[in-house]
Amino acid sequence: MMQDILLVDDDPNLLQGLSRTLRGFYKVQTATGGEQALRLLDESGPFAVVVSDMRMPHMDGVTLLAEICARHPQTVRIMLTGNSDQDTAIKAVNQGAIFRFLNKPCTKEDLLPVLAAAVRQHQLIIAEKQLLEDTLTGAIHVLTQTLSMADARLFGQATRMRDLARSLANLIPPADRWAVDSAAMLASIGLIAIPPVVVTRSRQGQTLTNAERAMLARIPDIGYELLNHIPRLQLVADIVRYQNKNYDGSGHPVDSTAGKSLPLGARLLRILRDVIEPLSEGTSAHGIFASMRQKPGAYDPELLEQVAAVLGVDQGVESIVAEMTDEVRLLNLRIDQVLAANIVTQEGSVLVTAGQRVTSTIQERLRNFASTVGIREPILIRREAAAAVRARD
Repeated sequence: MMQDILLVDDDPNLLQGLSRTLRGFYKVQTATGGEQALRLLDESGPFAVVVSDMRMPHMDGVTLLAEICARHPQTVRIMLTGNSDQDTAIKAVNQGAIFRFLNKPCTKEDLLPVLAAAVRQHQLIIAEKQLLEDTLTGAIHVLTQTLSMADARLFGQATRMRDLARSLANLIPPADRWAVDSAAMLASIGLIAIPPVVVTRSRQGQTLTNAERAMLARIPDIGYELLNHIPRLQLVADIVRYQNKNYDGSGHPVDSTAGKSLPLGARLLRILRDVIEPLSEGTSAHGIFASMRQKPGAYDPELLEQVAAVLGVDQGVESIVAEMTDEVRLLNLRIDQVLAANIVTQEGSVLVTAGQRVTSTIQERLRNFASTVGIREPILIRREAAAAVRARD
């Protein structure tokens, strides 16, 4: 398959000549300036390679390729110029992360091997990115399923927090959305290092020793230490570490990080956690946010109001808790359906909490319990989720 190449030069005749040279080798588009090139990248990209002239009016090649490096880092960048000055070459390489530097006039024999090498480099970048994404996705899946087995209640809360964070995607820069999504699911992964008896006593409101309280306070730190060892999960690890930190800098961990220095994802999870639990207990969203506004220093005030606005809280819209349900038997429970109520054993022990999206692991767990101690049926699922699954099938 022919790769997409973008040629940028303020000389239309040169662009026409290069296009003829590359015809049959690549799919070529051209731009007569930096602004047009950036528009084409946004509208028609991605491009495997961009070849840009150095000296152009309004935006020179160094500026253009540096901007492309920031916006489209997977696009390989080549500088083509009639200026053989060494300083220009060094500046182009350093600022624009240039793959190759070619001088005009550039013959077909010079250009084609360089473009072939650039395309190979692009393919390597894409392959590495795909491998990394698949590896990270697999690692996160294993960790979240481990959490689901260790504590179904917390996993259910994490799923609801993740879904709520997705509804607020417009508040999160695109580059950070995956990290926030992952951090929401892994926020309590440090729990796996805490003895279950301590967790149970805490939930039941029993008196804890100083050592046990310190243990629970370290859950974000434990999560950070686990995630920080996985390549490319630094931002996720930082969000998990600071998820309980107050906006004014008080709280855990005890350091100088505060205000806008806290990761955006951590500031968002700090809000969402205090929204999710009261909602699950039936408190109105309006009442929850009214109470949160009475806690100066706890939350990012600007972000708190943005979340409230997106959710329509002050307009009395309770869409974040409204749901219609259907009843299904375990035999008909499908992957991606969302539970509207806890699934419990015949003895009343909670196996999976409301709000969780059904996975293959959850299905397997329920089948195993159904065949041994039994589970209570029918199972309640959200109707809109059921409709989405049927539409997908």
